[in-house]
Amino acid sequence: MRARDNPFTVQRIHALSYRLEGTTWEALLERLEALGFRAALVGPHGHGKSTLLKEIAARLETRGLRVRKVLLHEGDRWLTREQRR
Repeated sequence: MRARDNPFTVQRIHALSYRLEGTTWEALLERLEALGFRAALVGPHGHGKSTLLKEIAARLETRGLRVRKVLLHEGDRWLTREQRR
């Protein structure tokens, strides 16, 4: 196999969308709406949280909703004044 044919190259991995198991996108978005579009997504480093958030944001934006993205990194305990606005 040539390197350009490798299905796991970085360029191809980034093109993959998040795959849900045990639910549908519609059910997930309905649950999020029932929560007033406020929720927390927590989990171990490297388990796809950011990928899932990007997919959810894209699906919400296609429905005409405005999505604000605020990320807290390890060690961050509070939102900055700018983030709170």
